[in-house]
Amino acid sequence: MRLLADAAYVQGLVLLLLCGRPREALATADRALAIPHDSAPAQARCRLVRVFALTASGLLKMARAEAQDLKTARADTQHLRADAVAAGEHWTRSYTEYRLAVMALSEERPADAVTHARAMLRDKRTMGDAFGLGLGLDLLHGPLRDHGRDARS
Repeated sequence: MRLLADAAYVQGLVLLLLCGRPREALATADRALAIPHDSAPAQARCRLVRVFALTASGLLKMARAEAQDLKTARADTQHLRADAVAAGEHWTRSYTEYRLAVMALSEERPADAVTHARAMLRDKRTMGDAFGLGLGLDLLHGPLRDHGRDARS
């Protein structure tokens, strides 16, 4: 079952990042999560694809004032982050912080975005993840630039 979850994770990323099809990525992750897994990391990766897909769908819909996917994504992200914290796992936790920062920015909550981006950076630094550090710094730059002192507090 782990191989199915790993395949769903990769397929979900391709659908999200290369094809721009968050609904299909969500369906792929949901199908994989419906099958019992003996691998917590594989399941966490599928849950992360699900969160990214819901967030992408919700952000696309915000222009039409339909943000139910963002509410679901926020709840799923917070649960996934709590599971990662409980397991002492930094990779998944760092990406949940990333998504929570993106959601906060989309909702014009720069101080929350900064808090989540800094948490992401702490995890990425712990892992020595140079790509993730760059991603986090880029994310942090916007609210600090646009909102200055308000976002730093």
